[in-house]
Amino acid sequence: MQNNPAGRRLWYLGHSPAEARGPFKQAAEAMHSLRERLSRARPYLSRVPLWSCAAFTHLVFREKSVEWHPWQMIDSVAIRSAPMSRLLGDMMNRARLHIQATPHGAWLAPGSKEPYREQCEEIAEFLRPYFECFQDYKTVSADIGAELRQFTAEQIACLDALEANPRIMFNGPAGTGKTVLAIESARRAGPEEGMPFFSALTGFLGKASRRNARFLEPASPQEHFIPT
Repeated sequence: MQNNPAGRRLWYLGHSPAEARGPFKQAAEAMHSLRERLSRARPYLSRVPLWSCAAFTHLVFREKSVEWHPWQMIDSVAIRSAPMSRLLGDMMNRARLHIQATPHGAWLAPGSKEPYREQCEEIAEFLRPYFECFQDYKTVSADIGAELRQFTAEQIACLDALEANPRIMFNGPAGTGKTVLAIESARRAGPEEGMPFFSALTGFLGKASRRNARFLEPASPQEHFIPT
């Protein structure tokens, strides 16, 4: 987030273009839209207190503004300190107190604990179809293909970087292709650069790597794939 020359606050999400409508306003608009839909379908739930907040999962957020209350924000520090259920519960407790303190908040009885568990379950059951969408097998296959193409492009870039710098480390979660990179880099090196050395974290991974790298034809596979 930053202020532009005109003094307007601009918000950034990844590499997306800057946007003046920040996460607090977006969350509030979405909450009012859900409240309206819920009130039309289940009028008896229209008096259940609803509120919105913004969660910054990878950011320490310390900005202040009249656009939001400090308790409407959950940042990475808060997420590491307590379960999300407790953070959201604390936020709703503050929201109840805020509603009761306003001139138009008399409708919410003092000490009210709404929404109750039964109300939450009914609201979730009503809203769930709007958030869970069915994908046919063609869509799923296309999505998987797009991800594979993306990983392939990233792996090619990593292999190119490895050619320029033989001492390099690649870090990534499970399933992103680190072992594939290791085996492919060994294949590209060729026998003239000597026998590659593989060190695996577990014996299972070491055995899998040996199976996938049989084309390297080591003199003794047990000597070159060593679990660490």
